[in-house]
Amino acid sequence: MRRPATDVRTEGRSDVTETMAASTATPAAPIADAGWAARLPRRAWTPNRAGRAMAMCFYTPLRRGGALRLWLRLLLYRYGLGIFARSVYKLSFLHYAHWTVVRRLPGQRWRQPGYLLFESNYNGPWHNYIETFSSVVGGGISKILRTSAGFPGVVPVRAFKDYLEGHEYVLANYYSAYEGHPEASASVITAALDLSARFRRFAARAGRLGPGEFALAYARFLAEAQASLAGTPPRRVPRRWLASRARNLTVVAPIRPGQVPATTAALARHHAALPSPWCPLGDLHLGRWTVLDWAQVAARPGPVQPLEPPCLLFTAEIQGRRGPFIRRLVTLTAGAADEVWGGCEGWPGATRPRQAARFLRRRQVRSHLFFSAYGRYGPDDVRHALDGRRRILAFVEQAQGRSPADQLAAFRRLTEELRLERGA
Repeated sequence: MRRPATDVRTEGRSDVTETMAASTATPAAPIADAGWAARLPRRAWTPNRAGRAMAMCFYTPLRRGGALRLWLRLLLYRYGLGIFARSVYKLSFLHYAHWTVVRRLPGQRWRQPGYLLFESNYNGPWHNYIETFSSVVGGGISKILRTSAGFPGVVPVRAFKDYLEGHEYVLANYYSAYEGHPEASASVITAALDLSARFRRFAARAGRLGPGEFALAYARFLAEAQASLAGTPPRRVPRRWLASRARNLTVVAPIRPGQVPATTAALARHHAALPSPWCPLGDLHLGRWTVLDWAQVAARPGPVQPLEPPCLLFTAEIQGRRGPFIRRLVTLTAGAADEVWGGCEGWPGATRPRQAARFLRRRQVRSHLFFSAYGRYGPDDVRHALDGRRRILAFVEQAQGRSPADQLAAFRRLTEELRLERGA
């Protein structure tokens, strides 16, 4: 079953694709549809999209004996071989991605050879994302997927797309901490964080200068921060996988018989709700809820192994430790948590927070390879950087043609406002 050229994930948008076959960062394209942010309440029709972030959930059975080989391959990519890491870090449209070897699903009636779970958060149309990903990281991805049943290779790309589509699940709920910032693509977020750091260093020394000295220092700042102001920061391409303060949390819980429709409906309600019930979780970057139901992929071509019973997959990119986050998830979103996990086997209810947190911890699945484009920063840091970038761009535009004294006075007002906002 082939994906149409214009599908539910790109219809109604006029985003310019942020991808290139080359491995360099691409300029951030402006959103041509000025009314897009005002239509956020109608986002329920595209569950794999939250703001400018798109999500992909790929779940495929492994060949017999493939779990051990895949686990060793991911371990090599994480701690040893740097070629794959350098290729992934070149993808300027990628927010987060993780690869997980699932040996056995909770509640499974028989033991399978295992599964590969791959999830990513990206910008741009699905077709362009797959084509760019396969061209830049094709060798490493081929070595990962060769342990999967029915994998045809990354070339030709049409067969590769059909294979991915045959094992992809549609999300039931997708949360992004940056939906209030319609410009928040992966490259723009990286640019905002880089610009924020440069601006703080510049403000620390420029506030004490006179008008003439400030004009010279300001010109140097504009030259050095030109790429970040344009939304195309130079991304660091490391030799090996970078350490990150961000963590991936993956929880798989079996759903009781007959509860799949109710669980799916509850997730759809929360996806359409504004504000989202997950907003109180201040350390949550991105969250995804997916119902792994065999009915979704049963009619697609390729090898499919029935999932019995169906499971609710919850994955999140968080800042900090998983244990405290799980406790906050249960206590701060008790009503939503009851609706979401209430149809799962063994859910004790959010009114018993310790037991509910233990329920989620015991159903965790460890990710074996995790990529984070801006994992050193928390959601609040990212939002402040995006707000600051917007203010700095407005200042740069308004400062053109003004006298150095006026520029310095406006600059001091801007730094004070940003300092007060940061402190609040």
